[in-house]
Amino acid sequence: MDISAQIIKEMSTIVDNDSAMTKLLAYVKKLAKSVHEKNYEEDITIHIANGLRQVKLAKEGKIRLNTLDNLLDELDD
Repeated sequence: MDISAQIIKEMSTIVDNDSAMTKLLAYVKKLAKSVHEKNYEEDITIHIANGLRQVKLAKEGKIRLNTLDNLLDELDD
């Protein structure tokens, strides 16, 4: 039985218990928020690491970074 089916099976045993369902809902919301925040932090870390790699490559002369003026021009187009 896959994990989703196991969760649904277990939830079906408490569906008539308002107190248990309220606790479950609070926990699921907290868990979802935690997962979302972790994913967001990982995304930020990846973007920072990529930016630092680009700066290193630019300092080594391997790539040329775009200027702010060029970026603003691209946004206007």
